Amino acid sequence: MKLDTAQLLKTIETYWSSDLRKPDLVYHSFIEFKESTSKVAKNIECIILLSQVMFLRQLNRHIEADEISKQREAAFNKIKNPLFAHRWKRMKMVESFQKGLGIYGIQDIENLVEESQMQEWIEEELRALFLLHLVHKISGNYSEALATLQKVKLLATAHNHQYYLLQCAWGVGHIYFLFGNPEQALQECLNTQKLFSKDYSQPQHVGFYILLGDCYAACNKLEDALKIYKPLLKYIESCAEPDKQAQIAVLSNMAYILKEKKDFTPAIKLYTQAVALAKSNHAAYLELSALINLARIYFQTKNLKKSAETLKNAKPLSANLKITNYELDILLLESLLAKAKKQYHAALTKHEQYHAKFAEWKNLDNTNKLKEIETKHALEQQQLTEQLTKQELKLMEQEMQQLHANLAQKDKLITQFSDCFENLEKNNIQRKMIFSRLRAMVQTVKNDYRSEQTLYSSRFNEAHQQSVENLIKNFSSITQIEAGTAVMLAKGLSNKDIASLTLTTLRNIEKHRLSLRKKMNIERTTDLISFIRKYI
Repeated sequence: MKLDTAQLLKTIETYWSSDLRKPDLVYHSFIEFKESTSKVAKNIECIILLSQVMFLRQLNRHIEADEISKQREAAFNKIKNPLFAHRWKRMKMVESFQKGLGIYGIQDIENLVEESQMQEWIEEELRALFLLHLVHKISGNYSEALATLQKVKLLATAHNHQYYLLQCAWGVGHIYFLFGNPEQALQECLNTQKLFSKDYSQPQHVGFYILLGDCYAACNKLEDALKIYKPLLKYIESCAEPDKQAQIAVLSNMAYILKEKKDFTPAIKLYTQAVALAKSNHAAYLELSALINLARIYFQTKNLKKSAETLKNAKPLSANLKITNYELDILLLESLLAKAKKQYHAALTKHEQYHAKFAEWKNLDNTNKLKEIETKHALEQQQLTEQLTKQELKLMEQEMQQLHANLAQKDKLITQFSDCFENLEKNNIQRKMIFSRLRAMVQTVKNDYRSEQTLYSSRFNEAHQQSVENLIKNFSSITQIEAGTAVMLAKGLSNKDIASLTLTTLRNIEKHRLSLRKKMNIERTTDLISFIRKYI
């Protein structure tokens, strides 16, 4: 088929303005058009490929879309056509937010909305506004998300855009769900259910029913949720080109139900499958969600090591995506893990970070966030503080008991010394026997002193374990012994004291100090002890 440039652009535009409720039909029709075109100018070829990327993303076939984008990125960046340059800009923003690349911010999307309004590109204005709504929503800024969704609804109503009207219909329920009010979310979904059919070939219908299942599950209506998930998963897996993101979401949700039923082994299996599938399909948001839930199960089943390892894998994703709900989940889990390990300092630190993040979230104008959540976590923080104080008092009590015993022993020895000297003065004949007893008592004092040294060193390490861990975390090359020396220095002990307590030489302590300076990259003009105190 031989078409001139104007005709080609017009034909391509018909696909962009097609009914988004049937993206599979749009894509296959577009591929037929692409294959039927003869040789075209490079700029048109570029626009055709950009359009293909867009339609692949609408089908959640992100790996294929990423491959084309990577190969043609330089060409896409040079597109002169204002409309397609605008579309490419938005597509890059979507990818950045989905993958947590941190390239764009809210202001960039608002500029995109403004540009589409100035050019009167209604379809693009809807797309940009809906992207703005999504970013506000995942950032935890729900009041702004609702306000933006209302703008989408008004514009979609004015132009009778059915796809975005349906998206708006379940958008409010989704916000309530994320906000921690599944009962209200469920009611919203039930009110709008009549707008959605079981035609799972339409992505917005799939999205709605996944949310409805989520709401049932969160309200502990597990069998109602399963009635949605089972046929939905069966349909997805039967497709020649399944929607991977929907598949991951349903797998995770079914795992949640198994977890609630205390059926942990199959739940772990499904979450692990969801993590692997999300990772291979560049679905960072879903991967993070599955990892956090997997960490929760490991914690519930007392597998603290696995829970900590899973959280460790989740944290880089969370740092990139910056989704407030998940950041809060991770901090709370870290606090619980530390508490379970009786690391009360670490637990309290994480709880304080949780509160700071929670307050930051609340300041996003989510002023109606349930008050009992804040009260509950304030109570937990108080309990952690009390437990920490009890632990410290217990350690002090143990030390005092030991010191009391040592004093009693020394008092006894002093009395024995006094008796020996009296006897020595009275009877020179018994001198040999008395000196023998004196030597034995001197050895006892030496042994007792070493015992005190070992006890003090042990108690010191126990009381300051978190400080040692903090140093090693910040300076991974330093050894456990060097970290212990650093903490003792920071607590005001001299080189001589440390050498005595750790049963080593003064020269070794000096070597530790030099090694600490080198490994912590401390200049000679910087005070070592002041520097160490910043990190403990």
